[in-house]
Amino acid sequence: MNLWDMASILVTGDKVVTAKPDSWEPLASPEILEYVNDHTLKVVDAGSFGSEGELVHFNRKDGHVETINYTGATMWPKEVWLKKHQQRMMGGQ
Repeated sequence: MNLWDMASILVTGDKVVTAKPDSWEPLASPEILEYVNDHTLKVVDAGSFGSEGELVHFNRKDGHVETINYTGATMWPKEVWLKKHQQRMMGGQ
């Protein structure tokens, strides 16, 4: 999740896909991802306007996902994003 986008990475049978939960039809044109290594996936089918061939890199700390670099954009887990957003709205307190 970031200010402009929301994505859910899901395992569906034998595929890993990205759904857009903030759209009317979250699985209408999913991006299909392929395993690269323990911290990285690759977009192999962008569905529509996506970034085919781009990487999705998971940055972990202490066993938890801290950020995700999703095709060049930094995203945070929902709970982390909401906490950061609340702090910004309160003037950084």
